[in-house]
Parts: sequence; structure tokens; C-alpha cells
Amino acid sequence: MTITVAGGGNEVRTIDVPGVQPGADKTVKWDGLTNGGRLVADGTYRVIVAIAGGNQKEAGSVELHSHFFPVRGPHGVRGAVGKFGAPRDGGRVHKGFDVTARCGTPLAAAVSGTVVKRAYDGRLDGNYLVIRGLGERRK
Repeated sequence: MTITVAGGGNEVRTIDVPGVQPGADKTVKWDGLTNGGRLVADGTYRVIVAIAGGNQKEAGSVELHSHFFPVRGPHGVRGAVGKFGAPRDGGRVHKGFDVTARCGTPLAAAVSGTVVKRAYDGRLDGNYLVIRGLGERRK
């Protein structure tokens, strides 16, 4: 089976998936790169599936945005208590979004900014970063 990703009427990526039988479900991930290894522009891309012999069928579309989740590996969340705006003692609210991951899991900033604090809190937070996003006025 071949998956073709097309945008603006042009093929941008072809993904060969060997050994898939007709009628079988198969999940395929696209990394947002062209056949030449370059990142595609934000936009909507058509997905076309073909089996050997060239029987092509449009399988829908995918919308691609250049932003990504900052934890670059397996991760979880702390639930309602870790969400932005969750209530805290004294009428305060949570000013972050808690994500859990194993030590050593790579991180990437989701927006341009400056790391203003890197610390460890053994009681509650574990390792954490505070990033002031470019153009933010929060302290």
C-alpha cells in the first residue's frame, strides 16, 4: 500500500507501507516532512491511499500546524489539579499546566522565550521549568 500526502494539488510525501492486506486497518504516522526531508508549510493536506495496481482512493485530509507538544516522549498529566487555572489555597489559581514524564525525557519550548527558573521541589513538583514566553508580561 502507498500513502500519498498532497497539498495545493501537488504530492509532498509518499509513504510505502508493505504487507497491508486490502480491508485491513493500518495506522500510519506522517512527520510533516516532504519526500526531500523538508518541513511542509501549515495547511490542509489530502491523504490518498493506493494498493498495488494503482487503485487510488482519497482517505480524507489532515491539518498540519507548526506548533507541537513540548514533551518529546511518553508523558501523562496530573489530572484536574494540574490544569491551568485550578484552584489553590488562599484563593490563588494554578498558573501552569502539569505534565509528568520519566527523568531524561526530552523537552522543547513550544514558543520562543527565556527559561527564568530551573529547579527541583521534592515535596510536590519534582523537576520543573518556568519559561517566560516571548512578549509575555507575566513575572
